[in-house]
Amino acid sequence: MKKIIPMGKLHLKIYNIILFLLCVFFLCFEALNITLADELASSPLFEKYKIPKEMQKTPMIYFLQRMEWQYKVAQSESWLEATRHPAMPLKNRDYRSIHLDCNYKKREGKNEYYLVCWSFERLGGVNSTLPNNVIDAIISDIDIDSNGKIIDFLGNYWALLFHENDCPSEFIFVTNMKFPELKDRGGIEWDENGKEIYNPYRAIGKSFWEDVYCDEDYLKILKQTSTEIPSISTEPPAEYCLCLPKTPKDSEISKTLKQIVKYDKEVRSGQLQPLLEVPGFEKFRISDRYLEFYFRKETLAQVRIYCLQNNKHFGCRLDYDEKNRLVTYIIGEMQEIQTIKNETVTSRSVLDGDGIEIKFHSTGYPASYKTIVKNSLLGHQIEWNENGEVISNVNFDTPKPWSNDELNTNNSEETTTGIM
Repeated sequence: MKKIIPMGKLHLKIYNIILFLLCVFFLCFEALNITLADELASSPLFEKYKIPKEMQKTPMIYFLQRMEWQYKVAQSESWLEATRHPAMPLKNRDYRSIHLDCNYKKREGKNEYYLVCWSFERLGGVNSTLPNNVIDAIISDIDIDSNGKIIDFLGNYWALLFHENDCPSEFIFVTNMKFPELKDRGGIEWDENGKEIYNPYRAIGKSFWEDVYCDEDYLKILKQTSTEIPSISTEPPAEYCLCLPKTPKDSEISKTLKQIVKYDKEVRSGQLQPLLEVPGFEKFRISDRYLEFYFRKETLAQVRIYCLQNNKHFGCRLDYDEKNRLVTYIIGEMQEIQTIKNETVTSRSVLDGDGIEIKFHSTGYPASYKTIVKNSLLGHQIEWNENGEVISNVNFDTPKPWSNDELNTNNSEETTTGIM
């Protein structure tokens, strides 16, 4: 006799089968998800930089990729390559609010310099949301020791510090502090063996990834590669070149003008080392040299090469117009002047003491040459027309009043607000 299964039991059996199949499906799906997540958050950079397991998430891959890119570019010492920085282009490649800052230090007992810091900085307004209303906000900074090893890397929201044995020593981040139990800053510390010695989240049984600030727009920027971003242009118009006037034949003036032509070529080449030997640096025993690059929308606007002594700058400055033509060259003692107008910070360097100011025509010939001693005109003062012909040549043997207000106003508003 055929066995009849009651309808209620049949439904229960079918339900159990469906439930079993669903469980199998979800287990497989979860396993697949874990596999995909592991693949997504796997990178040889984790092993290279000895990143602890709990930090091995996809956002950290982008952070490390950017750190490695910036490290390689810093080692290449190409400021032009640095303008391809994934975090740099703003509003259709508008570079005006960012500048590149390079710091060199002289090796003890040797006449050579090594790079110690390579950073990108942004200007903030007076009522900026930046901490403590700071004027300069570092958006990316890498510090390197004398052996070329990474000391630390700061990238907008996160910072990663290293021990001398290349193991991470600390990871610091801007945190939302979602957990009221945490009253300290967000961050984790390790000893030289990779052992965790401080983690505020361990005590409350939470993962710092639940609290760490991770901006989606920022991650999209980090995912960009330098191949997607062209470098800025340093090419002047085809018919333009810096020209030396035939007169006067003063050896010091000719030497200075030839030096400017040399600097201009070196600036356009993108390499940094040739720019470090500014005439006059040799009289300072200061071991630090600074180079700063400021930009217009897609062209170079200003270069500063200087050292600091007693809070005073000594060095040179080159200003370029929107077509990459040299406009002004100054060398000597300078000071930094910052003004605030309509909640916008304007910063510029001007001669203050002894120095030389040379302005150029758009044809490439010099327009004027001024010698300044103790903030007064003294010695050669020359003017040329657009064809390099002398139209005025005087030699003051007594100091004459001089004001650099004209130099200040010649720095366009876009140059000083975005270029500093």
